[in-house]
Amino acid sequence: MCEECDDWDSEAEDDGYYEDSGEWQTGECDNCSGGDESGVTATGPLGPLYCACRIGQGATPEGCACGPED
Repeated sequence: MCEECDDWDSEAEDDGYYEDSGEWQTGECDNCSGGDESGVTATGPLGPLYCACRIGQGATPEGCACGPED
């Protein structure tokens, strides 16, 4: 990564850009549909998309709101 990019990323993080962007953040539930048995919710041109909570990048089981309704 270029030095200028590193500076921008650091500044953006310090300014709270990522938290305020409304985008999903690591450790948050992404409210996916639960996906298949592997956590795959869709397959795109770059490969499968996974439910973050199912693959350990989302919320803890207590904070997860993913999956089909019971």
